[in-house]
Amino acid sequence: MEQRKIQAVLFDMDGLMFDTEKIYMDAWKRTGELLNIPIGDEFLIPSRGMIRADSRQLFERLYHPDMSYEEIINVRQQFVEKEFEKGVECKTGLKELLIYLKKERYAIALATSTPRERAIKLLQQTKTEEYFDALVCGDMVQKGKPEPDIFLRAAKEVKKEPVHCLVLEDSKNGIMAGKRAGCKVIMIPDLIPATKEIEEMVDARFDTLFQVIPWLQEES
Repeated sequence: MEQRKIQAVLFDMDGLMFDTEKIYMDAWKRTGELLNIPIGDEFLIPSRGMIRADSRQLFERLYHPDMSYEEIINVRQQFVEKEFEKGVECKTGLKELLIYLKKERYAIALATSTPRERAIKLLQQTKTEEYFDALVCGDMVQKGKPEPDIFLRAAKEVKKEPVHCLVLEDSKNGIMAGKRAGCKVIMIPDLIPATKEIEEMVDARFDTLFQVIPWLQEES
């Protein structure tokens, strides 16, 4: 029996699986107002998909804060947690896609820049943890997106070659990481629309995760 081209699906999390990017951006803005730091798009847009070490470097270069980045993150996290307590919404088609992938025996991995503790909490809160065969988070790699390390490790964790993996992403940093890893990449835009540059990088762009199912069926 011939093996199918795509054998594993590697999921980004924030903005792709869950509608959390708006929460994070609003929390950053409220933190900036509270601490009198002019946090704007020059940080919020390029930092999407970054691991904490990289976002810290960008933040400190832009704003030269008096407080440590960890202290600032703690302030921001208080705003985030208040919103998370209200519940986190899954993106359209997420559950249907996960059920389909499990039924068809694809390997499924999380490949997120989010720290592991927070990622697990979100997976448990949304009852999606059981679908994943492996979790690779931002505090488990030295180099974050747009470097390919997270996706290369995720592919290794599920014992698949990157060429047989599909990356699902919503950010430019994540898309670049997926392509550099040698994976197929599909973009599901969230807050930032697809640019011409991004359109030329990805293998497909869809409005919802549900549309990934017929794409996979055609690729089989």
